[in-house]
Amino acid sequence: MRAPALQALGPRRGRVAVPLALAFVVVAGWAGMLRLGAALEGHAAHHAGLAALFAMWAAMAVAMMVPVEAPSLLRLARGLRETGTFLVGYLLPWLAFSIGAAALQERLHAAGWMDAGLATGNGRLAAALLVVAGLVQLSPAREACLARCRAASLTAAGTGGLSGGLRASLASIACCGLLMLVPLATGVMSVAWMVALTLLLVVERELPRASRIGALAGVLLLVFGAWKFVT
Repeated sequence: MRAPALQALGPRRGRVAVPLALAFVVVAGWAGMLRLGAALEGHAAHHAGLAALFAMWAAMAVAMMVPVEAPSLLRLARGLRETGTFLVGYLLPWLAFSIGAAALQERLHAAGWMDAGLATGNGRLAAALLVVAGLVQLSPAREACLARCRAASLTAAGTGGLSGGLRASLASIACCGLLMLVPLATGVMSVAWMVALTLLLVVERELPRASRIGALAGVLLLVFGAWKFVT
């Protein structure tokens, strides 16, 4: 009689351990991002170097993108090891994305186009980024890409493993990569914008019928971009 009970204990522990582990990863990402961002604000970012900027963008990717993928992993109720392996594969392409974003930010710093709040000080560049992000957000291509991202994520999460995480991540970058660059226009350490973007990405992924929210976000990006252009 004890053997079935012991066998059942493993899945039960997994159902508890996986949410706790995901919550720990997300909290660690946000804490690391806020700490690194606070250290780089002001004039420190101009002399931080690529490694420090990469660390900040990597923490941002963890903080903002793991919550997007977490609901799929929780629904599948995979074990802790399988979830961990999937997350490693999921985060590797986002870390590569972070290197590119950090290199771009470093170039903007060198050109004198970043202010003390870690936002681009060039109004036209900020406006262009926001307008392009808004237009993409409103485009039918973005909706089609989001649908493919949902399907790829569920399939990859169901398959599990490192390769599953890689496939889900590449689909996620294709769908959300441009939005992840919006903080360059709003301020890399603008917590309100990062929370709003994270919530938008989660809602878009989990509520396919909530297309009006995505469209509203696109309109707001266009309006903010227009305001940046004239100010």
